[in-house]
Parts: sequence; structure tokens; C-alpha cells
Amino acid sequence: MVAFVIVPIMFMFSSCALYYATEANSKKMPDVQAEVTINNNIRFFTTNFLTVWFGGSDRIDTEQLQSMVTDGVPIDLPVEPMTADFINVDSVSTLASGAGKGLYQVTANVTLTAPGSQETTRNKYVLEVARAGANYAVAKLPEITQYGSQRVESRMNLAAEVSTSGPLGEAITNFASAYYVSSNAASLGRFVTSGFKGEPIQDSPYTAIQIDRIQASKPLENNGGTGGLKDGDTATVLVTFRGVVTNTTFNLMQTLLDVTKQDGKWVVAGIDKRVPIEGIQTRESGAATTTQNPLGGYTTPTMTDSQTAPDDTGDSSSETSSAVSTTRSGSSESE
Repeated sequence: MVAFVIVPIMFMFSSCALYYATEANSKKMPDVQAEVTINNNIRFFTTNFLTVWFGGSDRIDTEQLQSMVTDGVPIDLPVEPMTADFINVDSVSTLASGAGKGLYQVTANVTLTAPGSQETTRNKYVLEVARAGANYAVAKLPEITQYGSQRVESRMNLAAEVSTSGPLGEAITNFASAYYVSSNAASLGRFVTSGFKGEPIQDSPYTAIQIDRIQASKPLENNGGTGGLKDGDTATVLVTFRGVVTNTTFNLMQTLLDVTKQDGKWVVAGIDKRVPIEGIQTRESGAATTTQNPLGGYTTPTMTDSQTAPDDTGDSSSETSSAVSTTRSGSSESE
């Protein structure tokens, strides 16, 4: 009798397991590795294109760029080009995608030097890149755009200003001068608690420290300069300071310090790591625009073998030909 009960139950569990396994397989999971590979290949391709686009000048460079663009994209290089000292692809955004193909907006930060100039400019450029399998081509030439089209806003919970010349400011100046200036390292113990963890910076490039600003979550210099803190109580302050190398050379830096009262004097108890901020959000301010409808009438570009990158989809042979062409129509193609 027991056997007759167990067998149907086992069959029921086996049927459920088979159902869920089939259901899971029917839902295609995104291929994260393929997406990462595509992103990396776009960055690599864009860097190569911009290097020649900014620095090219002769027939060979022109021919190389013509092999890197889709049909209808013009190429015209100057006699005397600028020098691209630094190119960093900042972001890759998908505008449209289908089976084995895609259209992407790419932004890049570029440091340029004009011919005969000793000064550089730092600019952001945006362009569009088409993909067919493992092949890539520029679908819209680069366009200079505003730097920093997005900003991150936040609120810092350190609104109380502390005098840099008061007792706390003096204590922080003494600590920073001992901690960040190697020649003063021997005096650090005078300005920290016995439980302070950390050693003075070795081989520091700075010869002096200048405190610019001290911020706290509440006033700390009332009630006799202690802000109501008793010996042993701790407060966190954000210190903005300059690491001075010479009269004309410095770095503006910030550190978070835990400070406390000890025998009636301010000392540093530790270096904190987390800035107390809240309300983090992205603020749009004139994001770069595209010159085409990302969802309208995009079909697969076909490109030359010279533009073949490492296979990022596992199957690109059926989408590659010897010509470079892109078709855009007024109606959307089913993808």
C-alpha cells in the first residue's frame, strides 16, 4: 500500500521539475558576456577611428577611414591635422538592436593640440557606430558636444562651518602638517589619540599644509570652543586643505576626520572613509542629441573584412560581405 502512494508522488514531483525546467529554457537569458564583448569592441573600434580621424591627413589615412564608415558618410581630412594626445571612450549607449546587429551612440573625451600650439583643449565628441555581427562602422561622424551633460547632485550633511583659526582649526592644522608632510612625521603622536590607527605618509611630495575649510554636522566652537562635547565625545569634520609643494604648486584635497576632546583639547581620533551625503540623483543639462531616429528604419550594415573585430556573437559569417553599406528607410524594420 505504501509503494502505491509513493510512486504517484514521485511522478508528480518529476513532472513539476520537468515543467519548470522547460519553462526556464523557453525564456532566453541575456548573454552578458556577449554584451560586454560588444561594448569593449565598440570602444576599441571608436578609439582607432578617432585616432585617424583627428590625426590623419594623407591618402592612406583617407582610405582607411573610408573603410571604417557606412555608405554615405563623407571623409575629408585636413592638410595639417591636430594631435590627439588622449582619447577616452566615455560611454556606449544602444540606440537600436536586433539579431546580430545594432546602432550605438558613443561619447569620447579627447585632449587635442592644434598645429603650432603649446596649449591643449579637452572636449567631448559624440558619434554613432553600427554593428553587423562582429563588424563595426561609423554611421554618423563625430560631433563636438558640451562637456558634462549630466551631473550628480547630492546634499552633504555637514553644513556647520568651523573656523580654521580657532582651537579645532589649529588642532587639525597640526595633525595634517604631521600626517601629510613627511619631515614632520615624528610629531604626529601629539595630535592624535592613543587609539589612532595609521602611519604618517612616507615620501610625501608636500612641504606644507594649508587648511582652507572645515565643515561639521553641528556647531563645534560654541560653549567654550567644544560645541558641548565632553572629553571622549567624537565628531566628524570634512577638511578641505592644500598640499603645498611650492608657492605656485599645490593640490586641493579633502579628508574626513573624527575629532574628540581629550584633557580639554581637540585631537584626531581617526580618519573616516564615508562622506555623509544623501539625496543622490542625476541632473540632466543638455544631453547630447542624435541626428536620426534610433528606432526608425534601421537595417543591418555590411562591412569590409578589414573592419572585422573578434567575434562577439558567435556567428557573424552570414552578416559580412565585401561592401560597406547601410540602409535606412522611413519605416521600421521588424527585428
